[in-house]
Amino acid sequence: MYRKKTDEEKKITAQKRRIVDIDNIKNELNRGIITRLNKVSGQIEGVKRMIDDNRYFMETIIQLRAVRSSLKSIENNMLKDIFSSLLSSTTLSENEIDKKIEELRIILNDKC
Repeated sequence: MYRKKTDEEKKITAQKRRIVDIDNIKNELNRGIITRLNKVSGQIEGVKRMIDDNRYFMETIIQLRAVRSSLKSIENNMLKDIFSSLLSSTTLSENEIDKKIEELRIILNDKC
């Protein structure tokens, strides 16, 4: 015979679904991060070749800044994704979550 779930059981089931969803999202995000890091690795190899080839130093500096910018972008995206997943489990509206993420981004950009 079918028994109706209690409110507590419904909450637990919903939490388990959310955990599975978050794990799937994390796996996708991790693959994206690895892809972007591989691109940065290629940029670094290019900078090493530029140095070996005695290329003009300003060209090398420009490429190093591009590497730094890429790493900063990866870091910011990772932080945003982490904060999004943490905040999504709260009772905040999507607009409030976006505001909190923006506040954290501003704070981290000032401190990092």
